[in-house]
Amino acid sequence: MLAEFQTRWIVERMQDMSDDDKRTLEPTVAAEDMWIKRSKEAADRTLLPHTDSLYMGANIPGKPRVIQAYMGGFVSYQRLCADAIANHYQDFE
Repeated sequence: MLAEFQTRWIVERMQDMSDDDKRTLEPTVAAEDMWIKRSKEAADRTLLPHTDSLYMGANIPGKPRVIQAYMGGFVSYQRLCADAIANHYQDFE
């Protein structure tokens, strides 16, 4: 379900970019920082931060231990993606 959603979302964004004659869609630094904070807050409600899991990047020596996946739930993730569109990609360059 997630893979299908992400694939559809990406294809639709590529169409939007083509329609707007844009070649890239990159998050702003502020948006990246917010995503990291939001992802950490969601992960902190689980046991993952207390594990040596690949979800925490523990499988790569020297890599900072940060959550590698969004743990806030699928519905929340869908809402965040919809908000990006509704806000006309204000958090992207």
